[in-house]
Amino acid sequence: MESENKDLLIKGLKKLNISFNDDVIQKIDSFIMLYTEWNRNINISAIRGEKEIIIRHVLDSLTPISFLKSMGLWNYNAKYIDLGTGGGLPGIMLKIIDSKLPIDLGEVSKKKICFLKEVILHLSLSNVEIIDSSVAKVKEVYHYVFVRAFGSLQKIVQESGIYINKGKIIAYKGKKEKVIQELEGLSPTLKQHLIVQRIKVPFLDEERHLVIIQS
Repeated sequence: MESENKDLLIKGLKKLNISFNDDVIQKIDSFIMLYTEWNRNINISAIRGEKEIIIRHVLDSLTPISFLKSMGLWNYNAKYIDLGTGGGLPGIMLKIIDSKLPIDLGEVSKKKICFLKEVILHLSLSNVEIIDSSVAKVKEVYHYVFVRAFGSLQKIVQESGIYINKGKIIAYKGKKEKVIQELEGLSPTLKQHLIVQRIKVPFLDEERHLVIIQS
């Protein structure tokens, strides 16, 4: 990682009040290296370049942590899954920041699953399992489902249904206007039990919101 981008990452983590050490920075650096290498071949996402990856992937993934903790939604006795994790975002980033968080990664793309396996091995991450979401049978029910860049809230609720039972969906979303439009597709019951929270990603001049839905 270039020194100026490392400085950007460190400043971003501090802005988010996230504790970190040299090992965390090294793991994020290694992730970015692997992501960049694999992205050339399997097109994990359109975001390229260290600075853009740091802001739009790493910091974007980590921004909700303080809010989740304040709401009591950061629980080591619970079980989390990052559904449609793609390149491991936000799941891998959350795991790097807090290795005690029990989180699995759900993905359907075989190529991306191979990438995730490489990341977990290279970064020596433990207590994290890759779930092939293309397999209909779900072995475990989760308490929380993370979703980022997954689709509409209606789709998120539908796809998350087999993974949770009276749990919570934590959805990373963009503009408030778009969120309001997507809320129209939800049932009145779900609308009564949800939270929409604006969050600020460091160095990103774009709207971001977190939508928490009680399933």
